[in-house]
Amino acid sequence: MAQAKSYSDSRLESRGAQIAADEINAKGGVMGRKIEIVTYDNKSSSADSVRAFQRAVSEDKVSAVIASYISEVVLALEPWASRLKMPLITPGAASNEITKAVHNDYEKNKYTFHGYLTSAAQAQLVCDA
Repeated sequence: MAQAKSYSDSRLESRGAQIAADEINAKGGVMGRKIEIVTYDNKSSSADSVRAFQRAVSEDKVSAVIASYISEVVLALEPWASRLKMPLITPGAASNEITKAVHNDYEKNKYTFHGYLTSAAQAQLVCDA
């Protein structure tokens, strides 16, 4: 049976992803496929993150990448997600530039999913409080 794989570089994210994968796999997986979580230590480095991303896609054949909370890392990965047509999910990076890239060229950057408020949105919330 083929396995769907995802990549995560944070210990808490990895643990949460593993708990979810275990629950999903206990119920038969997704469309009959088991989920496998693959993790790498990116050392909070953009260069190490790019190498890990490339390895995850080319060697480990992941289905998606859950990336860093560090905006610089996500900005380094965003062009690779586009180039390799690999979904890239950032659960916490706040740079406005991540979302701007998707907005300015959706067709190219549609593989990036920014799951957190941007810096500008956070600043506006503070000012409005």
